[in-house]
Amino acid sequence: MSRLDGKVALVTGASRGLGEGVARALAAEGAAVMLVARNGTAVEAVAREIVAAGGRAEALACDVADYAKVARVAAATRAQFGGLDILVNNAGIIEPIADLATSDPAAWDDNIRINLVGAYNVVRAVLEGMLAAGRGTIVNVSSGAAHRPLEGWSAYCAGKAGLAMVTRAIALETAGRGIRIFGFSPGTIDTDMQVKIRASGINMISRIPRGELSPVEHAVRGLLYLCDGASDDLIGQDVSMRDEAFRPRIGLTQEGQMAIYELRTYTLYVGKMAEAVKLYQELGFPALDKGGHAKNLVGYFQGDTGTINQIVHLWKFEDDAGRRAHWAAVFANKDFTEGFASKFRPLVMTQEVKLLHAAPWGPHP
Repeated sequence: MSRLDGKVALVTGASRGLGEGVARALAAEGAAVMLVARNGTAVEAVAREIVAAGGRAEALACDVADYAKVARVAAATRAQFGGLDILVNNAGIIEPIADLATSDPAAWDDNIRINLVGAYNVVRAVLEGMLAAGRGTIVNVSSGAAHRPLEGWSAYCAGKAGLAMVTRAIALETAGRGIRIFGFSPGTIDTDMQVKIRASGINMISRIPRGELSPVEHAVRGLLYLCDGASDDLIGQDVSMRDEAFRPRIGLTQEGQMAIYELRTYTLYVGKMAEAVKLYQELGFPALDKGGHAKNLVGYFQGDTGTINQIVHLWKFEDDAGRRAHWAAVFANKDFTEGFASKFRPLVMTQEVKLLHAAPWGPHP
């Protein structure tokens, strides 16, 4: 017997990326799944594949910004499958990616209508029935952007920050009434949204190479874990894939995670990239990617200088055992890590350059 046999799930933004992955995983665990997305053709294709694989699934096209349509989807889900136990509130967009001063007001409004109002609409459409049944799980897909601003993402950050507060409000209002409510930050995962982010060239997230993005499957595993009783102690929290205490609970070990440096709100001096590359080589780093590792460390910013208030990636090596072993050995060398920190310090106006060993994932939208 699968752990979600007999459960019914509604997944928004289910035509691709995290939503698609979660829908497939829920069905594989025995849940009947209603897949929802604006692109009806795409989401119907995913549902057909789930059914062909032996799962139970239906699909409906819906714009979550339209409450009347969302309410009809919730009613159709209950009519089709006999209930509604799980909501994965995943639909969202990143656009507009632009400085606020030059952003398109209509696009900014559209982002808030989907990412915040749309998320509210779906919760509103399902929550009353869940309360009447005395049970239900809601996972609002959140983001690190809910808790810190990023250049060019004013709408996305504002919408996700609002959703984080909606999650807390739900937890407050439904405490003791059978509702399992979570926020979930999936990390910087390899989806179509990241393609748009890289194309923008705005802020440090756009400079994360695709090879350093986390696999969607890891985030799917984390979100699926929140859908059964094993995660009851996390109810009401914003759970992050960057949380070192959470990852072992879903079977992800420290091996293969990034070694990262944290530079807290420091402005880089102009013209220091060549010095950083040289420093890498002097301290024993191989000159891979023509200094790409050093660029990752001092970069992800535009122009001659940039302010970083994020965690900066060095390298991820999940897909290559030899490379993983090499970099694990490098960062286990205390003389190297302390030497790099002390020699890198003159390159920045800083009080501290701190190595965080085996910290998960790095920055994420």
